[in-house]
Amino acid sequence: MYNKMQLLLILLLIVNSTFESECSCDQLGEKDCKIAKQCKFDQNSCQLKSCQDYSISECNYIPNCNSENNVCKDHFWSTCADIPLEVCEFRENCAINNENQCKEFTKCEDYQFSGNGNCNLKNVNCYNGQDGHCKKKTLIGNCSEVHEDCEKYQMLDTKQCVVSTDNKCVSIQVTQCSNMNGTPACSFYQECNWDITTSICSEKRCSDLSSQNCNGAIKNLNGDQMVCYWDGGVCQKMNSIEDLSETNCYQSTNGQHTWRDGECQECSSFGGLVILINYLIYLF
Repeated sequence: MYNKMQLLLILLLIVNSTFESECSCDQLGEKDCKIAKQCKFDQNSCQLKSCQDYSISECNYIPNCNSENNVCKDHFWSTCADIPLEVCEFRENCAINNENQCKEFTKCEDYQFSGNGNCNLKNVNCYNGQDGHCKKKTLIGNCSEVHEDCEKYQMLDTKQCVVSTDNKCVSIQVTQCSNMNGTPACSFYQECNWDITTSICSEKRCSDLSSQNCNGAIKNLNGDQMVCYWDGGVCQKMNSIEDLSETNCYQSTNGQHTWRDGECQECSSFGGLVILINYLIYLF
């Protein structure tokens, strides 16, 4: 008779076995290993790369690595100060300050910009001021109340104020591309297609992609995603995992599946199911 703790552990193991995650290097065969940027095939096995395995040009874009004296070395990113400048402002709450250092974001007015600098990269609530300093956006009730300098404002409900194609200040909620119809701001979002002729903002589709960027998932602004794969000279939307082959299984699923035993299998299920089976054997 199982006790409550045993049943809870079984449930946790089942959840773990079905949770989607990226394949670990030791779960990949030689072909997929050579595709995976974080892995290397060495001594007949797929292994996780160390920082020393990356080139200097790649190094600062790899988490917990940093280039020092022309060598890529281990460097744990525990605070903003540990993060290379190249990726500093991709990290939430980190910003490059006026001393060209990556530090925790403070407030918009503490930062200067020059040339094509964009204060909005420091924080979504900042905009480029006319004096070369970043400024904090002003909260208002409705963007239509604004008649100039639209980018300085943000609505109380977090909607953004942007300029429309007919030069009016309008509000947008960046949750789906169609919300940005008539606003060139659409072109800033890689999840959307901006048609400059019709001023229509639409969700990207697999058929919009070329052979170079087809394999993988397209994310929508609301977090949903579709998987695309190249087949028959066309980028197609995957309807089921059975659509994929050995040549596109790994890439088309963003590294969450690999080709094994003649089919495209989810990597995360391997380890979790083995543990689950072993534990059930132990109970019986």
